[in-house]
Amino acid sequence: AMNKPFLLSEEALTALEAQIPAMAERAFAQAELHALATGGKVLKARAGKVVEIDAEGHERVIKAIAPAVRVPAGSRWVLPAVRE
Repeated sequence: AMNKPFLLSEEALTALEAQIPAMAERAFAQAELHALATGGKVLKARAGKVVEIDAEGHERVIKAIAPAVRVPAGSRWVLPAVRE
């Protein structure tokens, strides 16, 4: 038997898409905890630096980085073409 296509209304799709940022945040937090719990290390951007953090909470500065750029929600950016 053929399955009928599963169709969502625009409102349902919008509601599901609205959940993506929170789901991504939880996934990153879970991945960080897993990495640290299994003896790994994580990299984070803090105060203009990339910092490596281990399970004991020790931090090591890897490098300085440019300040964060605030981008308003809904902004559109056109990226230049990459030349190979």
